[in-house]
Amino acid sequence: NIKENIFICETLNEIMFLPYNNEFKISKIKERTLEIVIQKNYTLNKVFVFLNRINVNIINIKRKTNEFEEFFLKIININKTGFKI
Repeated sequence: NIKENIFICETLNEIMFLPYNNEFKISKIKERTLEIVIQKNYTLNKVFVFLNRINVNIINIKRKTNEFEEFFLKIININKTGFKI
């Protein structure tokens, strides 16, 4: 099972700096784009509270997917239900 979620976020304004955070990982990809990695049991609400404190406003968010990983997990789940691959 996947233990973390990865999100790509577009911000309203250019990101000048990102302070360290030990609860989740935030990386600046472009001037207005962040990649956020959180553990599966962690909520996005805490991420938004953190970003709000440093005046970063998210205008768009989507889950980053690894298509190969998703395909592999589907095959494993199909195999567990008794279907032949």
